[in-house]
Amino acid sequence: MIRSTVLSVGEMAYFEDYPMLILFNETAPDELKEVCIVHRFDDPIQEMMLVKKGRIILGQQELHIQEIGSVANQNFTQLGHITLQFPTAEKAEVLPGAVLVAESEIPRISAGEQITILPE
Repeated sequence: MIRSTVLSVGEMAYFEDYPMLILFNETAPDELKEVCIVHRFDDPIQEMMLVKKGRIILGQQELHIQEIGSVANQNFTQLGHITLQFPTAEKAEVLPGAVLVAESEIPRISAGEQITILPE
């Protein structure tokens, strides 16, 4: 299990036209912080935890992982960075640094809340 604490939610972190959320650790450049959820891992990541059928809990909402981009685990381990892609009407290709989740509703999260990654 991986736990992280939300430090800030950028003013433009919720995109109207794109069903996604961008997570980044506190090393995110200032120009990206306004479009990201900035977080800090509670403990260093020892192993890759983003797996198909795993879960991501943002605050109180649980998301179920369907697909994982080719560099998502590496980016998340090194930079705390992933893009959570939410389903659309069309079958979207999963971006290399993204994680596609099953849920269509994008959760709202606030500073101080937890992000938890569970392998199953």
